[in-house]
Amino acid sequence: MGAADNPLTPSLSEELPILSKLQDYGYSEEADSPVFLATIMDSMGDKGLSLLESLVNQLADFSENSESLNKTISDLKEQLDQEKRLTHNLKAENLQLSEENARMRKQIEQLGGKEKLTNDRAEAEEEQLRQWRAQSLHQLQELERMNQALRAVISRHTCPAPPSNTAVNTENISGKERPCGGYIVLSQALDPASGTTCSTANELKPMRLEQKDDTDRIIQSFQELRHDDAENDKDEDSDLHRSLMETKAELSAKNREVERLSSLLKDSAKMLQSVNEENKKVEAKCPKEKSDTDKSVDKKKVQDLEQKLESLLKTLKEQEHIISGLHLQLEQKVEELCFITDEKVVGEEALSASQLECRHLSSLIKDLNKKVNEMQSALDTRTRERDTAIAGEKQLAEAKELAEESFQKKCNDLSSELQASQKRQEMVLQEHDGLKKKIEEVNLKYEQALEDLQKCQKQLESAEKDVQELKALVTQLDLTREELVEKLRLTMTERIVLENQVASLEMELVRISKESDLRNSEMEQLHTLLQGVSKERDQIHAEVQSLKERLNVEESTRKAAEDRCALKAVELENLGEHLNSLMSDFKLVKTQLVTAISERENLVEDLKNLTNRLNYCEQVICAKEEEEKALSNSYDQLMEEHQQLKLAAIELGTQVQQQSFQCQNAEELLKTAQEHSNFLEEECRKLKDDLKEMEKQVEMLSRSLSQQSSFLDSMQREKTALISQLSSSKQTNLELEGRNTTLIRELAAIESNNQLLANMIQGKIQEAESVASRYRLEHERVRELEQLVTCFRAQEHQLQLESKDSGAKTAILKERLLALEEQVRLLQRCKDSQREEISRLSTLLKEKSEEESRRLNSLHAHAHGHDGHINNGIADSTNSKSKLQELELKTVSLAADLSKTASLYKDCFSRLQKAESQCAEQRNEYDHVLFILSKVDEDRLQLQQRCRQLVNVAGKSKLVNTNGKLDSITELPTENDKAKDASHGMKG
Repeated sequence: MGAADNPLTPSLSEELPILSKLQDYGYSEEADSPVFLATIMDSMGDKGLSLLESLVNQLADFSENSESLNKTISDLKEQLDQEKRLTHNLKAENLQLSEENARMRKQIEQLGGKEKLTNDRAEAEEEQLRQWRAQSLHQLQELERMNQALRAVISRHTCPAPPSNTAVNTENISGKERPCGGYIVLSQALDPASGTTCSTANELKPMRLEQKDDTDRIIQSFQELRHDDAENDKDEDSDLHRSLMETKAELSAKNREVERLSSLLKDSAKMLQSVNEENKKVEAKCPKEKSDTDKSVDKKKVQDLEQKLESLLKTLKEQEHIISGLHLQLEQKVEELCFITDEKVVGEEALSASQLECRHLSSLIKDLNKKVNEMQSALDTRTRERDTAIAGEKQLAEAKELAEESFQKKCNDLSSELQASQKRQEMVLQEHDGLKKKIEEVNLKYEQALEDLQKCQKQLESAEKDVQELKALVTQLDLTREELVEKLRLTMTERIVLENQVASLEMELVRISKESDLRNSEMEQLHTLLQGVSKERDQIHAEVQSLKERLNVEESTRKAAEDRCALKAVELENLGEHLNSLMSDFKLVKTQLVTAISERENLVEDLKNLTNRLNYCEQVICAKEEEEKALSNSYDQLMEEHQQLKLAAIELGTQVQQQSFQCQNAEELLKTAQEHSNFLEEECRKLKDDLKEMEKQVEMLSRSLSQQSSFLDSMQREKTALISQLSSSKQTNLELEGRNTTLIRELAAIESNNQLLANMIQGKIQEAESVASRYRLEHERVRELEQLVTCFRAQEHQLQLESKDSGAKTAILKERLLALEEQVRLLQRCKDSQREEISRLSTLLKEKSEEESRRLNSLHAHAHGHDGHINNGIADSTNSKSKLQELELKTVSLAADLSKTASLYKDCFSRLQKAESQCAEQRNEYDHVLFILSKVDEDRLQLQQRCRQLVNVAGKSKLVNTNGKLDSITELPTENDKAKDASHGMKG
């Protein structure tokens, strides 16, 4: 664990050097008596106590952390209990619905058996059946709507709804196999003459079409409801999965906190061991020159310190026991979470079974539809024979009226049952709404906590981004400064070269004017030497051509190098595009795995920094290529003007080498970026593997839940049996309790008076003793706190002095930085002025070159003048070489000076950063000390208030004790007499 994770490390690191100073007081391992430890503590003064006080503060912080952990564990327990209650209620609702389905099936079977009438009566009752079927269809549809609504409510709490393909078709269901099959209700009145209904086959056709339209509409509405339920269930499953992942993350965080606390305990135990060992060593080295009174005082101090150390060790052991208990509680929580997931899987299996039942019922309904169609065809044939059977129907009219009355009674019973089921449904919906409201409140609290965390994270990220931007600005300023210094150096060298060339050209002009006057007199003597000079001229031309060929070869090599650089630039662009595509893919993966890749955000920021660096390198390469082009143009002009072929070739070779080095650096950067991208891909694969393992664990949990479902059913059966037994036993208990209440009241009234008096006397005595002991303890604590306040204020004064010194240092460093920035500005101004001078000198050179070309044309008419000009050109070339060497030496010295200034600038910047970090640390320490002092002042005020309260309570308790003793002496015999009378009454 680092210092950032452990809030107690700064105080320990500040106070540990005190132990190293014990050697100055006679530190050894030979003495055994406790007197030497007391002498050391006296010589150390308040430093030894500060160590013990720091340990006490650490243990107090540790106890606070353990209390916070206990609170979080209790909150988790409450959440688990709520989830268990929800699952229990849902299971009870499932059982009720299954019982109602079974009861309805039994009614269907019973009513189907009653409807099997004889063939003679069937012919007479066919007309009544047609009227009954329309109403029975309507009633069945309403019952199915109720059942499906209840099942949808259950499926929302357990698992997704079944697919919409399993919708129930309720068209043309026969009356024999309906749940209301035996309940015939006539929708039309009987004919008074014949005793039968007056409907015909022509009137039944529109009724059938209306029934089919109604059934189609009902089926569509059911399909839409199931589709909506399926979508809602999917959303709820995703929310449950998220909540499980969040609980796992919270458990991992709690495990980390427990590990951190255990490491703190180990560190504190090590510190105590080191203190004990060093105390033993110090005892051996302390002198034996104190009086008996001092020794007795020292012994008392040592004994107090040893008692404090023993109490600290006890508290450490207790905290270790607490941590072990917390570990056990965490394991129990994990087991409870597994149990909840198992229960969820059981609910899903129960829902799948209910879906299978629905499919089976749909198949039965289809069969019934076929039978209804057959019956309808038979009814159409028999309506034609109705006129012939009117006489027989008159005799059976009375029997039909009796049957109608029985059917009406049954229908009324069914309507009452429907109303009861509707009331139950309303109760269940109300409970469901209450649970939804509770869940929404919990989700709102959780979302508020998440928003707070996100705000904190955003603030941290913004602060880190600001720091990185400042660092990038500093590095960019350093680079720009170095570039400006290099350009200044180049301009200075160019200026010196041009000035030297101008001076040499002026000298040459004077010399050439003098020599031209001399050579005009010698022209006649040198005609004879023209032939030899022409031969030498031919040789020189041959040499010039060979040099030109070499130049062409070198230019071709240069072009090839430039082509290679262009290809590498294209490759860099392609690689940049490839990196951009990888970044987009990585963002897509990140959106899918937000919960698992939260800790990898730092790597994404590193990738962004690498891309920025690559872009910066590309910009630098482009800038350098432009500079190279400008330099090549300038070199071409110089070669055309001065014909210094060798120097130009050497400079071109150096440029090619620089480009090769730059290309190599760019390739190395690309390799590092590729390695980083491969590393990120491997981490993504690992995360995918972890997700697969988590899915396997979820499957294992679902299997274990299916095994425990049978055990739950058996326990519920046992519960019902026990409830029946309890109901029988409660009745007997109520009778006995009615008899005992009268007797218990009399006894309670007598005993309560005796116990009140005895408890009052004992309580007041104990309160007086506890008040006295608390007053002593708190008086001693007040003294110790006053000593702590004095120590902390001395440390505060020292910290203020140190902060003033650090502020002065930072001001000096800032002044140095400002001076360096002014130097950079002056260098830029010098650079601008030198550029202007270079432009002016270049114009002068052009003018002088034109004048020289004119003079040379005049001299070319004479052969001797031509030979002298060639000799002068050779001498000028030698002089220019020597001047170039001198200029290179000067540039080397300037570069060394610039490197020294850069190193000074970096040192100043590093010192500034160190000073700022030290100031920040001192401010944190100062704030920590102020916080401790505020706590001490608050504790002191609270202790003073408590002391005052305890003094007042002690005075009051003494008065009450004296009065209570007198009253108890007078009242005791009367209460004993009452008890005897009550016992005699019980016997009678």
